[in-house]
Amino acid sequence: MYRFLENFETGIPFIDNGHRRLLEDMEEAREALAAGHEDDYHRLSGQLLATMNDHIVKQHVYEEEIMAMSRDDELADQKEAHAHFREVIDQHKSSMNFQNDHEELTSLLHFLNEWFLQHILSSDMLIGSALKKAKAAAVEAKARAAKEARAAETAHAEEAAKAREAAHTSKEIKEEHASSVEKKAKTTIEAKAPAAQ
Repeated sequence: MYRFLENFETGIPFIDNGHRRLLEDMEEAREALAAGHEDDYHRLSGQLLATMNDHIVKQHVYEEEIMAMSRDDELADQKEAHAHFREVIDQHKSSMNFQNDHEELTSLLHFLNEWFLQHILSSDMLIGSALKKAKAAAVEAKARAAKEARAAETAHAEEAAKAREAAHTSKEIKEEHASSVEKKAKTTIEAKAPAAQ
């Protein structure tokens, strides 16, 4: 019996929903095989391939982006496994009309069972932790950027204060100089005035 269990969750709804949908389709196919509903085999093979292509392949792109953001060392292996998954889809699509429907569906279920056990329950479970790392790195980078922005703002404010102080000091010096020149001129005029009388 195929069903999505709580311990299968990666913590990423998009990925978990894809896995849930895949397991539902796998269970429907398993039930049809067990009951001998041969009329459903071809349709169920197509349904499984559609789920594999529409949900799982799209989520592979997302998984790889998460792993790249978190600089996960397993990214190359993950990409290789995902490429193999796409190859299996293509192989089954091309053989679907030529192979016995029972064999096709059984083969697909066997592959997906192995995929689920080996890939989803191991590699994909790490995606959740990779996303947490990526989020933590993003939060850290944001905090660092905010700290650097505050430091730059403080430095700018200090520079502006120094410039204002320098301008004020310069103004005082100019005023003192002007006052001194004015006093000298006044003294000179006063000194010349009695001599002129």
